[in-house]
Amino acid sequence: MLAIVAIFEYIVWLLPIEFVVIGRYKITKENGKRGGFLNIIVSLILTGVAVSLKEFFIFNSIFSLEKNFLAGNILILISYTFLFMGIKQIEGEVKELVKMPKRMVLYSFLLFLLPIYAAFKKDYVVSADLIIYALLIIITNTSVGKLYFLAKERRKTLTTFISLFSISLLFDFFLKGFSEILDVSSIQSLKMAAFSFRMITSFFLFFIFARAELVSIKSGTISGLHAIAARFVRDVILISLLGTMVFSTLAYAEAQNVHTTVIQNLTRHAYEQLSIDTANTGKELADRITDIRKNLSILSENEDIINTSQKTEKLLETFYLTYKEKISSVTRMDKNGVIVFTYPYTQVSGTDIFSQPLVKTLLKTYKEVLSDPITSVQGFPAIIFHEPVFKEGTFNGSIAVLFNLQSSALEKAIISGRFPEERIIVADSYGTIIAAQERSLLMTNIKALISNTNSPGTFVDSAFGRILLARTDIRIFQDKFYTIFAIVPEGIVLTDLWKEVFNNIFLIPIFIISALLLAKMLLSSYKLQSEKLKTMVVQEYTKAKVLSNKLSHIVEFFGSTDIDQDVNQFYNRLLTYALMLIENGEAGSVIVKEGDKFVFKAARGFDIEKLGRPYLTKEEMMSTIEKRPAVIKNIYNIVKNYTGKEPQDLKKIDTDKIKSTIKVPFIINGEYYGGLFIDSFSSEDAFSETDLEVAAAISSLGSVFIRNEILIDSVKEAEAKSMFIISEFSNIDISMKEEEFFANILKIGKYLVPKASGGSITLKQGEYSRYMASFGYKKDVLMNIAFKKNESYIIKTASVVRDIVSYDEALPESVKDALFKAGTDKIKQTLIAPIIVNDEYFGGIYLDSFKEGEIFLNEDLRVATALSNLSSVFVASRFAYDKLFTLSNFNTASVSLFHKVNVNTKKEDIVKISYEILCNLYPAEIEEVAIGEKKKENIFLIKYNGKEIQVYTVMEKAKSINHAVKEKRSVLIESPVQYEKISLEQKGKSQLVIYSDIVDVPVFRIRFNKARTFDSDEKEFFERLGRETANLYQMVISFKRAKELLLGYILSVANAIDSKDPYTKGHSERVSYLSVYLAEKMGLSNEVRQTILIAALPHDVGKIGIPDKIISKRGKLTKKEYEVIKQHPGKGEQIVSPVLGPEAGKIIRHHHERWDGKGYPDGIKGEEIPLCSRIIAVADVFDALTSDRPYRKAYTVEEAIKIIEEGKGTQFDPEIVELFLSIPKESIVEAIQNPDIASIREKYMS
Repeated sequence: MLAIVAIFEYIVWLLPIEFVVIGRYKITKENGKRGGFLNIIVSLILTGVAVSLKEFFIFNSIFSLEKNFLAGNILILISYTFLFMGIKQIEGEVKELVKMPKRMVLYSFLLFLLPIYAAFKKDYVVSADLIIYALLIIITNTSVGKLYFLAKERRKTLTTFISLFSISLLFDFFLKGFSEILDVSSIQSLKMAAFSFRMITSFFLFFIFARAELVSIKSGTISGLHAIAARFVRDVILISLLGTMVFSTLAYAEAQNVHTTVIQNLTRHAYEQLSIDTANTGKELADRITDIRKNLSILSENEDIINTSQKTEKLLETFYLTYKEKISSVTRMDKNGVIVFTYPYTQVSGTDIFSQPLVKTLLKTYKEVLSDPITSVQGFPAIIFHEPVFKEGTFNGSIAVLFNLQSSALEKAIISGRFPEERIIVADSYGTIIAAQERSLLMTNIKALISNTNSPGTFVDSAFGRILLARTDIRIFQDKFYTIFAIVPEGIVLTDLWKEVFNNIFLIPIFIISALLLAKMLLSSYKLQSEKLKTMVVQEYTKAKVLSNKLSHIVEFFGSTDIDQDVNQFYNRLLTYALMLIENGEAGSVIVKEGDKFVFKAARGFDIEKLGRPYLTKEEMMSTIEKRPAVIKNIYNIVKNYTGKEPQDLKKIDTDKIKSTIKVPFIINGEYYGGLFIDSFSSEDAFSETDLEVAAAISSLGSVFIRNEILIDSVKEAEAKSMFIISEFSNIDISMKEEEFFANILKIGKYLVPKASGGSITLKQGEYSRYMASFGYKKDVLMNIAFKKNESYIIKTASVVRDIVSYDEALPESVKDALFKAGTDKIKQTLIAPIIVNDEYFGGIYLDSFKEGEIFLNEDLRVATALSNLSSVFVASRFAYDKLFTLSNFNTASVSLFHKVNVNTKKEDIVKISYEILCNLYPAEIEEVAIGEKKKENIFLIKYNGKEIQVYTVMEKAKSINHAVKEKRSVLIESPVQYEKISLEQKGKSQLVIYSDIVDVPVFRIRFNKARTFDSDEKEFFERLGRETANLYQMVISFKRAKELLLGYILSVANAIDSKDPYTKGHSERVSYLSVYLAEKMGLSNEVRQTILIAALPHDVGKIGIPDKIISKRGKLTKKEYEVIKQHPGKGEQIVSPVLGPEAGKIIRHHHERWDGKGYPDGIKGEEIPLCSRIIAVADVFDALTSDRPYRKAYTVEEAIKIIEEGKGTQFDPEIVELFLSIPKESIVEAIQNPDIASIREKYMS
């Protein structure tokens, strides 16, 4: 409901102003004036802000409802005052005073009856509010009515709604007044209805008027100044509407922010004060209890207290009387828990209090104890404190004091509150209240009074209403903690809220009013000044027009000037135009800088030939040098005063007669390049400001022309240089020899720095620097000079040095003499540019001049720097290129080693391969390569020198190898051999012993045939090659050992198979030998022969799983038994594959397959059967035929061969059978009867 009322408020207060704005717009269309406009806009914006603040007051209940209405209506009245002033200004503008009807007097009188009645009832706030509201109704009705008449709007519909609007205002006021005075609910409903009626009439009144005006806008019936004014008013109306919304929103937001901030500040301030109260109360309470404890402790050490007697009673009575404001009683209890004496309640003496929990704790711990709140025997809430008494170190009872929680003494410990209705409450750790201003609260629980005791600094609900809570926890005794609470009602905390909020919020409309009034004043001032400016503009316009015509002539002149035009012709035309445009100019000249002189390029009114020279000196021109156009009077005297002498030459051309001169400077890149001079012989005041403006234009455009000419010359020169550089650089390549490259660099330097009479380039080569190129000197002498690095002149950046040979004190006299012989004695100054690679000086470029004075310029330094950078890049690139080439060769060598060595390579061949690889990298430098193999405790060195392999045991004297093994690091000897005792012809030879960290192959040695040094890349390569060679050597050793173990395993498997049947003993070895024999005859590779050997030996391993009775059966096998036998190839594959590999397993699986596909276990045929399986099949059948079996005698060799031949193409591979048949029978018999397994083992497994 409140939101709807808020919307209605905006409509009823803003729409009447908008009605006036539309009326102002209508009048502006007719007369083109804007009187009262700013006041109306101010009123519109302020009203939006005022309504926003009024709604804020109501929504946030800043004051009582009546006060909220009053504050809001005051703000609206202030804003409507501007509306009233605006109407008055419009009246004055149209010169028509609108007389309101007489009924308006009665209307106004009736309005003030209700405020008077409210005041009579002493309801002054309502009375004041109704007075303000009555004034608002009067201003609103008057403003709308007057504007209606001033706008001369007589539409019948509009007239009707004007009347309805006036009636709605009257109804709204009276129902508002009655509802506030009488407070009757039915009237409240009628008030809302009247307010709604007012809102509806306001809306239709604005809508009808605005619609009519918007139609007229679209029709475009106005034009000229009236149209401009109307559009201005319309645009400002739209902007003001937006401003109203923005200001209203910002005002409400700022008010809300102020409200929140004030509440936070008041709450924070109150909480700080309450926290101080709780802290002070806690300290006072703790101090009181501590004081009693301290004095009890002193009393407990008194002999009359320890040994109870009549004096004990006296002491206790005295103690009580001393502290009676703080305690209610004092008691002496013995060690058994019986009261010996108490004061003032003496009647309880002799009472046994052993059963009290506090006393039990005391008798158990013999330490001070403090009770929780209890109800005493006397019936009041209290707490008890016991101080133990000791006699000669033994517990002898206690002294106890009773604190009455209702006593005024404890209440005094509570610090008085700083706020009205502030309460301070003390509670123990269980929440039981032990102290408070109100005794009725004692022994109750704090949580029953306050909903949330753990939210200090916030407002919480409580039995006392909504309160602000503060708390402080204090330690009273050992583990006893009390909490002091301070609470104050929310209303007390926020008592000053309305003052703070109103004071801050009221600044918002004041600020806006000030800003709008300032804008109004500025606009009024602007109007006044604009009239003055109008007159000045007309005056200046004439001058500007003249100047514009002259400037257009200048632009036309420069626009028609061809950039390729002759320069002298250009200067003559420029002078002619200048004399034409500067009317009082009688003579003139153009003077331009060339070198260190200023040359006449054109002249009018002077006979330059009389001067005797076509130029002026720099000294003569210095007095006139300025960078802006200016008027000079008596130029002759100025030159005379500057030079200090009579300029007779200038007098020859009548310069002494010149009275006034306009000098037009030509400035190029900030430097004076001469100028154009226009002279008058008639008057010192011949030239005007307009003439200076023309001069400035000529100066700017003339400077541009000259700069372009200079640029064109520079471009041409640069183009020629660029073509030369491109031509020379196209001949430069990184693969060039250094001498050729630097000759080209020096050639470029000579061309780009033509002032250089001679030049040279030095470059470091090893420990010495040498000349790589030169010109201007005796080349044959210069090229033979060499000097060390510390003898050369070293710099890091390009610079100029005078008399460089004499200046370089580090040069030996012999080198200086040689340089002078080459012609360097003529050098006066040298432009030096260093060649730097990785921050190291590698040489320099020297361009020399044989002349005195400042020869080399900054641009020469830039050229030298560029050549230096290019040379540095070349040298660095050559280093990188050489390094890359070397590293590439090293990598190729490593790859080559891996390609040439495999598991079947002999150990000796690895050493030979390493030797060959190193010889390719270092031709004619490698003497020998050796590798150390450790066997048991000795190291055997296998070395190769290109001719023969030598093997010897490393003795103790071989220090370099022993040192490498002992220290476990490589040894590099670049100087003559340090570790080994060798022959004299081997001294001065370098060698490297690479430690490999491999147990069996610990070292790899390279020996060169001369002493040499190695860079880091070489050392890294040798280290890597040595380790790789050792690794490959170890691989070969390991493979050989593995093959030996494998062969032993295979033989053991074969023997196990043969041992199952005495008739098959030696069968596996014979088949293996014959299979390898056939493979040799077929020309198969060693790898294939090795594979056949590995697979043939255990080819019947699957029979291990076949029962002996089947294998040894003397008769024919049954079908079922035969099926069992057929399983042995598959079982053999399963056994062998994990150990010998899948290839060997596959060969074993298929050695009983037939060529025609009728074999087992898979029935494959032809070349689907592995070749090795086909070979083993022939050897297996042949050995079986020529061997005895339990069920038959062996066939003869001839019979067996015949059977093999019959199986050709059916059971066996025909090609293998053909080969088998081609072998002499004696060779086959030898292979079967004497299979030399040891020989083929050595041949193929070592």
